[in-house]
Amino acid sequence: DSYGNFDQIALAQQCEKMPLLEFRRIAAYIYKKNERHEQSIELSKKDKLYQDAMETAAESGKEELAEALLSFFVEIGQRECFAACLFTCYPLIKADIALELGWRNNILDFAMPFLIQFVREYSDKVDGIIRERALEKEQAKKEKEEADSIIEAPAAMPVVVDPVLVQMTGMAPGFVAGPGFAAPGMLPFMTTGGNY
Repeated sequence: DSYGNFDQIALAQQCEKMPLLEFRRIAAYIYKKNERHEQSIELSKKDKLYQDAMETAAESGKEELAEALLSFFVEIGQRECFAACLFTCYPLIKADIALELGWRNNILDFAMPFLIQFVREYSDKVDGIIRERALEKEQAKKEKEEADSIIEAPAAMPVVVDPVLVQMTGMAPGFVAGPGFAAPGMLPFMTTGGNY
């Protein structure tokens, strides 16, 4: 993994032809590392290294490779590997493919755990969407009520200022003098509200 400064594909091709299983496994790993997933899976299938084949299919991210591997397990009668592949490649396999393969080949019992997980995941997603929609409706209703209450509230009467009145009294309309306050033009002893 650390050293890649050599012809990796040439090494994989040499290892692929070796009689020892571990060398062929190294070849499959090198193919996988160089994103030659199909070659890696085929080599693993020949050597009956089915777990390696499943992991390579899952890592590839290609639906067609995962589905082809599923079909391969059905053809050779490896029902346990079929079930294991359903979970190893879970994000890549569509439920209808798993259901069809299981039903046609009378191995629905091996597909059922995958289908149960699939139904659970999707029911959780649907429940989440329903909750989000309910919250959005509730928020929209609150916003509408707030907007309606703003529209229904009476508007304050506008204040008209008479410049002549302000000039004569020195006070703006609505001004109320407190105790001890002398309005402009009044003598200090003529304050409002006090007995002197």
